[in-house]
Amino acid sequence: MKKTITRSSVFSYLLVTLLSLTLGANPAASQGMSDPELAMARVVGVEGVKRMNEVIRGVMGGDPSFLNEASKREVMSMLRQISDYEKMSEDEFQAFTRYMRVQMTGVATELMPLFWEDALWAYRKQEFFKSTMRNKVEQQYLRYGVISQARVDQNDEIIVKIAKRSPINVQGTEVIFDEAVLAATIENIKPVQQRIEWLFSSE
Repeated sequence: MKKTITRSSVFSYLLVTLLSLTLGANPAASQGMSDPELAMARVVGVEGVKRMNEVIRGVMGGDPSFLNEASKREVMSMLRQISDYEKMSEDEFQAFTRYMRVQMTGVATELMPLFWEDALWAYRKQEFFKSTMRNKVEQQYLRYGVISQARVDQNDEIIVKIAKRSPINVQGTEVIFDEAVLAATIENIKPVQQRIEWLFSSE
């Protein structure tokens, strides 16, 4: 059964598209921990890494129980523990924090907006489109091991479907994304970006 997303249902689909549909790139989600998370676990423990992921998911999802200074201090404290263990300078710590932000949230907060902007352009023009910026970020994330080439190819296939108004399977439901929901998705990613920027800032 095909279904066109309307504005009234956009928010229920937003987190699905943020965390799974398009990118689903974090290997920790399905195959255990990623290499950076394994390295972190040697200092803060497996439970520490799990807790950091829990806080990040809560902040991304706008869960009020995580949108507080205590949650931020908890994440920054673990990052500082790793920094102290590795005897990082302050500049190295800032670089490390940016790297971990990319590893743990960059797909949803940096690559995702570029994907949906390209999807909206493709929908309007009814042809595939990949911006120079999205290609640049994809190549960077491929080098970091954050995403795979198969995932990049899958993202391109999704944009082709959006351009053709073809249905996309979202958790077992065939969905056709229209212009209104694509624009709304782009707009609603902004608060997620802002929350993650707050979480990973050292201020």
